[in-house]
Amino acid sequence: MKKLILASIFTMSLFAADAQTTKSKSKKSKKTYMSSEAKAKAKEKAEAARIAKLTETRIEEYRMVSLLSDSMRLDSERIARDSFEIQRQSYIAAKSMERDSLNKATWMKLSTEKELAAKTAHNLDEISRAANLGSYESRQVKIINQTYFDKARMVKENMELTDDLKRQQLSALNTERRTKIKATIGSAKDKKLEKERKAYFKKNGEDVQAKWIDEVEGYATTN
Repeated sequence: MKKLILASIFTMSLFAADAQTTKSKSKKSKKTYMSSEAKAKAKEKAEAARIAKLTETRIEEYRMVSLLSDSMRLDSERIARDSFEIQRQSYIAAKSMERDSLNKATWMKLSTEKELAAKTAHNLDEISRAANLGSYESRQVKIINQTYFDKARMVKENMELTDDLKRQQLSALNTERRTKIKATIGSAKDKKLEKERKAYFKKNGEDVQAKWIDEVEGYATTN
């Protein structure tokens, strides 16, 4: 009986030791599993952090490239605007100089023409008084002479005409001029007027408005 009890106690001890060993192995296995899971999570977390850092770096690089591209674009646009403004100001300055030059040339031309008209009017007044023309006759002669002076100038400035054609047309204009004057003041006064005009020319120099008449009639050297 005593042996049986001892055997039972021994068997129970073996079962208890085996159970303790199994429990210890289970704890160790569970600890090992938990350690591997923690490492996996840590690795996953580290990878996520690496990807986030890489993404942030790429985003920053893209931002810097965009800023550089925008800066270059803005510089290019600014240079283009500055270049256009310089060209615009140069054009305005050139046009202003051209306008000023044209205005000056126009003013000088008008001034010369005004001076010529005043001189011509004075000459005709002197010639008309010498030829004993009345005020109405003097005004009509001035109008006729001015009309044919303008026509003669157009002929002389026509570059398409030869010198011979110019002389022919000027001669025809002078004939028309004399005919109109004769019809206005009569042949006798017309002869007196022409005589006084030529005498005035010899005494006082060139009669500017009547130069073309003198050229046609041989009283001045042709150009």
